[in-house]
Amino acid sequence: MNSPNKKTQQQRTKIKNVSAFIAIGLAMTTLFQASTVKSEKTQLEMTINETKLIEEVDEWFTDEELSLEDQVIMDSIKEEVNFKIFDAQGVLLAEGKPQEDQVVRQLVNQAEFMSEFGGEQYYSIAK
Repeated sequence: MNSPNKKTQQQRTKIKNVSAFIAIGLAMTTLFQASTVKSEKTQLEMTINETKLIEEVDEWFTDEELSLEDQVIMDSIKEEVNFKIFDAQGVLLAEGKPQEDQVVRQLVNQAEFMSEFGGEQYYSIAK
């Protein structure tokens, strides 16, 4: 026969086991909820970043409505770049800013871009 002390010990053991399972279940639930909240914030941040990227891309497309000549002029205005145009032999034909000088603007439109260095753009006209 089982003594009353043994039954009490078995019941206490069962209660301890049930309590342990409940504690583990609560801990898992808490961890799961914490990870879910964290991932929602990350998704929200990604949405904000994606929105900013979409706005930048939209701005690029509105800039592309300009003609190529207008884009070159707008870029030079933004940067205040000095242009130098050379002929095929390397002789300097003109120097200046296209927005200020009509001759420089016409030569830049005819020339090919060579390089850019130190706030100056170099163009060459190959004939």
